[in-house]
Amino acid sequence: MACICFQNCSCKECSGSGKALCENSKICLDRSRICDGIVDCPNGDDEKQCPGSCPRPPSDVTDDNLLCADGKRYNRKYACSGLLKQCQDKCLNCDAEIAFTCKNKKCVPRAMVCDGMNDCGDGSDEAKCDCGVLERAGNVIRCGMTSEHITQKCIPALRRCDGYEDCPGGEDERNCDNCNANPKAIYCNVTRTCFSSTKRCDGFEDCPNGIDESGCTCEECRKQPYAMYMCSASARCFPRSRVCSPFSRCPRATGIDKLFCANKARIARSEL
Repeated sequence: MACICFQNCSCKECSGSGKALCENSKICLDRSRICDGIVDCPNGDDEKQCPGSCPRPPSDVTDDNLLCADGKRYNRKYACSGLLKQCQDKCLNCDAEIAFTCKNKKCVPRAMVCDGMNDCGDGSDEAKCDCGVLERAGNVIRCGMTSEHITQKCIPALRRCDGYEDCPGGEDERNCDNCNANPKAIYCNVTRTCFSSTKRCDGFEDCPNGIDESGCTCEECRKQPYAMYMCSASARCFPRSRVCSPFSRCPRATGIDKLFCANKARIARSEL
């Protein structure tokens, strides 16, 4: 919990070994909320210079970030993906790789197109879904039937091997020779599968050889919509909530990485 001091107080009632005072404010926090990936102090001091944190650019106000309705900044790709409702009114353009642009300019995830649900609100995501009509217009792929879809879904052939699973079963991204349909996509030559660029450095190995998680940079890790931990001695990053299990999952974990997990374990025990 946070304790807010009022006029003429030094926050002594909040002080102690388990408390911390935000700089230039009268807000005290439990130390468990320091470096937890969530900004609590007005100036963000509780999340600065933390183990595993990536230094921010001089300003978070960049072309790649959008300030959304919840007061937080998100990478533009995720903000305009249709997945984050708090950003829905902030996007002038939906992300073409992972989102569909409705006639009313709303963004919805591509997977929701032709799923039988009016996700756009104006019906435009369900307007051109008849396989017969699509086949007469050009080359299409008929997706396999699934228990979730009572009608067969068809997609334009140009969406095959572009890194995004348009078919409910994802077969449009398997057995690919390359991902030339989308230069941003990740090609896994082990499984001959294409993955979206959003899978890059998200902390989860989608390709058995780990190519989607190797050689990560702070810039790539910061793009994720959740707090990430950058390993000290290897170009790997993990969600801060998953980097300790309970020991550090970082390859060649350093003392800093191990201490981070030890502190998390200590805090978890103290809260029991």
